[in-house]
Amino acid sequence: MFEQMEDYIRKAATLNLKVMKEEFWNLIEIKIIQEALRRTYGRKGKAAQLLGIDVKTVYNKLRYDQDMNEKSRQSSSDFSLTGAINE
Repeated sequence: MFEQMEDYIRKAATLNLKVMKEEFWNLIEIKIIQEALRRTYGRKGKAAQLLGIDVKTVYNKLRYDQDMNEKSRQSSSDFSLTGAINE
């Protein structure tokens, strides 16, 4: 039983590490795209051309960033310090 629990914990830790690495690289890619957009005065097609990627990738990464920011705002607004104290 304990061996199974250890395996489960090990797998969970590995999964979290994989997710963290994926999120880290997504953040790096988004920062690079944002810099390319700054240099091209917000023109997504030119930014994609500058980076050697498809313009769809630019749109998808920006949408991913927007979705993650929205989730972050929702999770922080879901937590109410006063609500937690009153419970």
